[in-house]
Amino acid sequence: MKNCFYIVRMKSKTSKLIKLASGLCMLFFLLTACSKKGGGGGSSANTWRFAGNNYTASSVVYINAGASADLSVTASGSTASDANGLVFTFTPPPSGNTQMLITNSNAPNTVLVTESKLSGMTTTFYSNDVTNVNATVTISNGKVGITFPGTIWLHNDGNFDDSAQISISTITEQ
Repeated sequence: MKNCFYIVRMKSKTSKLIKLASGLCMLFFLLTACSKKGGGGGSSANTWRFAGNNYTASSVVYINAGASADLSVTASGSTASDANGLVFTFTPPPSGNTQMLITNSNAPNTVLVTESKLSGMTTTFYSNDVTNVNATVTISNGKVGITFPGTIWLHNDGNFDDSAQISISTITEQ
C-alpha cells in the first residue's frame, strides 16, 4: 500500500496515472473497509447518489501524500462482494477552507472525483472530465470535508459512453 501512496505523490504528465493510482487506492479501501449497511439519502452527512443508487459511507479517510491528497470514501453493498468507493484527489492538498475546480487536468487548485463499483469480481472505475463546478473544501477540527452543488457526470474509464451522474452531501473525514 505504501507504494500506492508514492505513485499518487509523483507528478504525472497525464491524468491517466493519477486515475490509476486513485483507483488502486480506492480498490484497497473497498477491500479493507469496515462492514456497515449502505443506504440512506442525500440529506445526511457522508452520503452520495451515483447512477441512481444511494450510498452511506462506512469509512472516510484522508491521506496527504505531499503533491496531492486523497479523501477516500467507502460504502459496503448488500453482499460481501458488492461495494462502492469514492475518491477526491486534491492538487495540491488543501491548507484551509477553499474552492477547488472539479476537473481532470491535475492543475493547481483542482480536485478529481473518481468512483469505483465493485460487483462480484468486477470493479468498474469512473471519473470526471472537465467541469465548471467548484467544490467547497473545508477543514474543521483538523478534518477535511468536501461538497459541491448539484450533480456532475462521471465517465467509465474504459468506456466513455458509460456515464452516470453523481451528487454528494458533505463528505467529511472520520
